[in-house]
Amino acid sequence: MSGEDRLRVDRIAGLLAAAPKYRNVSPETLTRVASWALVRYRSDKEILKAAKRKLHQVYAAYLTPKAAARLGLLAAGRQEPRATCLEAMSFHASTTERLPILEKLYSSIFTVTGVPNRVLDLACGLHPFALPWMGLPENAIYHAMDIDCELMALLGGFFPHQLIAECRDILARPPEEPADLAFLLKAVPCLEQQERGASLRLLRALRARHAVISFPVHSLGGRSKGMEEHYATMAEELIAKLGSDAVVLRYPSEIFYIVGQSSSPR
Repeated sequence: MSGEDRLRVDRIAGLLAAAPKYRNVSPETLTRVASWALVRYRSDKEILKAAKRKLHQVYAAYLTPKAAARLGLLAAGRQEPRATCLEAMSFHASTTERLPILEKLYSSIFTVTGVPNRVLDLACGLHPFALPWMGLPENAIYHAMDIDCELMALLGGFFPHQLIAECRDILARPPEEPADLAFLLKAVPCLEQQERGASLRLLRALRARHAVISFPVHSLGGRSKGMEEHYATMAEELIAKLGSDAVVLRYPSEIFYIVGQSSSPR
């Protein structure tokens, strides 16, 4: 990229960061999306419009201002941990619909993978609030990553000793650290909207013994026609390209694929 193009990308990324809707998005993401738009459009106006359209496809704030304020109060009050985490997960439909299976989900996953000591939670959203149900070892390393910087700050404050919360674009900087297990829950469709083939490249780059990938059975609006079949095909193609086998766990609202990775911690 030329110096002039770099300046244009920085200018567009700055305009995106100034928009209230995207002020909490990782700067890496804003730069990546601005760079994507630059090679497809000519004028700054067209580039900015395309970048906003792309961000609208892939980024939806997990916390409304009201929910963020409530979460801050919950963290400060330190109520009973499970009750607090249940309330936190209810702030977004994606985790709300997972609540009925919390008691059995992780034991079912860990029966296949073993109880992990090193966990990556990629494009994590509110999923780390399920930590009290995982039964991880006391010395486990849990590294959560998401492009929502406000959410990562709140998570870090809520779990100061249990996890590392990092505002990070996993497409711009895939994690390099070894892990026993990597979660990538309901994230593959979103990653593919950003860049076709992104999920495969990310999974190939991971140094994890297992990856747990999940797909919703229905949309956030409740529509389910054809979704399960569509995502099943997407999952099967992805797993075949990885050259892996998968154990499938099916629940009413979500399907999980436990994939053995060819790369492993070193």
